[in-house]
Amino acid sequence: MDSQVTNGVARREFLVRGAGLLAVPLLVPRVFAAAGRPDLVVVKGGAALAPEEAAYQRLKAGLERLGGLESRVKGKPVVIKINATERSSQDANTSVPAAIALLRLCRESGASGVTVVGQEWGGFDSPRAGQPTLRQVIADAKATLDELPHYWVKGSEEAYTLTQPQGDVWHELHVAKAIMDPGAVVLNLARLKTHPHCVFTGCIKNVVGLTYRMYGFHKIDDVEPPKNAGDPADSDGWEVFPRKLAHAFRDVIGPRCALHILDAGQPTFGWRGPGAERIQTFDAHTTLVGTDALAMDVYGCGLLYANRPDIYLPALGDWSQGTSPYVQGNRTKTNYLVECAKLGVGQADLKKVDIDEVTLG
Repeated sequence: MDSQVTNGVARREFLVRGAGLLAVPLLVPRVFAAAGRPDLVVVKGGAALAPEEAAYQRLKAGLERLGGLESRVKGKPVVIKINATERSSQDANTSVPAAIALLRLCRESGASGVTVVGQEWGGFDSPRAGQPTLRQVIADAKATLDELPHYWVKGSEEAYTLTQPQGDVWHELHVAKAIMDPGAVVLNLARLKTHPHCVFTGCIKNVVGLTYRMYGFHKIDDVEPPKNAGDPADSDGWEVFPRKLAHAFRDVIGPRCALHILDAGQPTFGWRGPGAERIQTFDAHTTLVGTDALAMDVYGCGLLYANRPDIYLPALGDWSQGTSPYVQGNRTKTNYLVECAKLGVGQADLKKVDIDEVTLG
């Protein structure tokens, strides 16, 4: 299969249209990729293969364009952050095929051990007909599952370490000790999907599950627990979410991530709503691999927009105006991808990103 990987040809026209690039360029220098390597690899194809094999072949092809996984993980412990936030539907979590693919490649590349880590909300056990759960997948790969304790559990803070993002937007940001180990190779495996409160979720937002007080991202006082303990997302500070996310990612968590992987085999519309949009997937047969998480998110958000331009929003468009249910549900009242770009998280203007597109034969 590897010999059948060919260069993609028509990417720029789609990317510029799907991303809805702003008229004023976001001047963030490209400093993420290693010399001679692309910032982002987009691998498409595999519709004729079994989903697990297709995800494996796409991921392997993308990693090879970045120098291969073995060069990064051989003989080292690997820590993987996946998304497992949805109890009822596997389709809102990192997919089973993508998880199997990465675990398999870590094993084949000689990692000394693999740990899947995250403060999640039941998604490790969520079902999908004909597929194992993520918990089963992790066990079958002989990897360790480190379910970070929730903030209300006595003594749970021991699993986290206090960090110091720049600026004054954070009072206390506690991050999982597992990813702060300087000897560990951290891989961020996120699912491409929508979000009911901030429109989009991908690589950048996936790291929220690596923190102690997750509600702190959308609460002005990130130490005081939310009044509505049943729904930590129901808090008073969504307007600060873009800055808090940007600082946490740019200053603390992002530098610890060796690679980001965006699982777009079946992107998801409607995680937790809005309304009739709840949990609808579509086949994209795509995997993104790269070192610039923001560029990957902009590209991924463009895939969602291209599939549903009638209801969804351009990646760099105005997320505060219009009749889209995603605008109506957007508690941030802004576009957090644009705000992350302004704060130097990564490059949002895809015309300035070195993108390598390949297609499985």
